[in-house]
Amino acid sequence: MEKDFITPHEFTMDCIYNALIQLMQKKRFEDISITEITKQAGVSRMAYYRNFKSKEDILLRHLRSHIEPLLTPIHAVEEITEGDFWHRYVQEIHSLNLSGAMTQGSLSWNIFQLQKEVMQEIYTRIFGINLSNETNLRLFYQNVGLAFGVIVFRLDQPNCMNIERTAGELQRICMPFPASR
Repeated sequence: MEKDFITPHEFTMDCIYNALIQLMQKKRFEDISITEITKQAGVSRMAYYRNFKSKEDILLRHLRSHIEPLLTPIHAVEEITEGDFWHRYVQEIHSLNLSGAMTQGSLSWNIFQLQKEVMQEIYTRIFGINLSNETNLRLFYQNVGLAFGVIVFRLDQPNCMNIERTAGELQRICMPFPASR
């Protein structure tokens, strides 16, 4: 059963996230201060630190909260096509409006790590690939890097962002490799 309301805690977190996104449209991520975020969000620093450890944490938690539901069919071993998964994944990434954040310093590394976790679920649960095999692991990381590069490129070039095309590219990149399972 879905709830029809959000808690005050969820409301505060949403205000902080939206404030950061608004500020990122005016300034680079690393130039935004916690004070600016709390002022824009209309919350205290205490409320900020009660919910987040850092600016990166704001975006990563929000991104994770949107990506995790996409993994539900994989965890439940429901029928989901690779194409459908990647289409939904790209749609979520695109809707989060993270284009500027994807290429900025430590945040980029954190988003890459999240991308790696998502792809690890796909490779192990859908493709049944054993990632403890050195060859498989090397090919896996190569594919993670390619997929991340495609997403960053597409988000960084808004006129190139076509959800269907990007999902198709990711599906081709992330095909199971012919190494031993």
